[in-house]
Amino acid sequence: MVGYGRVCGGMGRVEGSTNLMPAVSARRARWALVATAMGTTCLLLVALVAFGPLQGCQAIPPSELPSGAPPGGVTLSVYAGGNLYTWGAGEDRVRLIVGPDFRGATEFVPAMVRGREAEVFDFPAADGSTDTAIAWTSGACSYTALLDPGTTSSQAVAFASRY
Repeated sequence: MVGYGRVCGGMGRVEGSTNLMPAVSARRARWALVATAMGTTCLLLVALVAFGPLQGCQAIPPSELPSGAPPGGVTLSVYAGGNLYTWGAGEDRVRLIVGPDFRGATEFVPAMVRGREAEVFDFPAADGSTDTAIAWTSGACSYTALLDPGTTSSQAVAFASRY
């Protein structure tokens, strides 16, 4: 099955489709997708979603932000070989990495996300700070939600139960 993903509009909305050109070989389908991609971000998203480890893995939006506010719009970028979705802004945001499995920290607190076992642990941020991570899997898909520094393990476990 061939699929694709493309970033559309200023809101960071993601559109997707499956069975694109089913009679065409995967190599030719890749070329067709590259020819229609609009920029390198879109191109990388196409490669990861259609042909990489993220095939079939969709973002799972949080039911609310840490403050309890609705999540609102989402932005999309690429992080560590996966897709990074961000809802909210500043300290009231949730970032979700879909792709790499970051579970297996030596020290973690067990949690539950939508009926699935999860791990809460410290996650080194790019700026040198430490985010609080909630990581779980669903089928073949791995998810890691990042909450801002200062979020305690107990706050993250409570948030995971509401995710």
